Amino acid sequence: MRFRWVLSRVVTAVLLGASVAAAQSASDAAVLNRFKAAFLYHFTTYVTWPESTQDSLFVVGVLGDSPILPLLEELASTKEVGDRHMVVKQLASIVEVQDCQMLFVTRAFTDQAAVIDSMAAAHSVLTVSDRADAEDFIIRFILVDGKLKFAVDQEALRRADLRASAHLLKLAIAER
Repeated sequence: MRFRWVLSRVVTAVLLGASVAAAQSASDAAVLNRFKAAFLYHFTTYVTWPESTQDSLFVVGVLGDSPILPLLEELASTKEVGDRHMVVKQLASIVEVQDCQMLFVTRAFTDQAAVIDSMAAAHSVLTVSDRADAEDFIIRFILVDGKLKFAVDQEALRRADLRASAHLLKLAIAER
């Protein structure tokens, strides 16, 4: 029980603004990617999906090539989402979005945001982008003064029939 309390405090500290220098070198980029992977996993504890999407597996899709993929696979080998086994899949096509509960969209696919948003909303998929200026994604990673932050688009959240905890929304940068 004490472990969970400590873990929740550590997660909160990380989400409140982990100091991460702008990714200027390979080691900085690796650190930034580790933080993003940790954030993605922890988002699952602050978002509620509709009952209709509650399978025995929790599928995290990575659309395109990303160094976050092996980091998420490492997390999935030791973590669960609630009582569900976490599986990470690299997706090559937008059509595969419907098979996920969470989708990390790489920069290569952010220009197709409107199509991804439409498909994701229809299947209650939490979409996350690492482009701060990307539109139509539920969560966007943003670097602010060297700290990794995130923004939550509450309208996109509603379109996907997802619920975010007040705690997550409080930690997020204000959006519409």
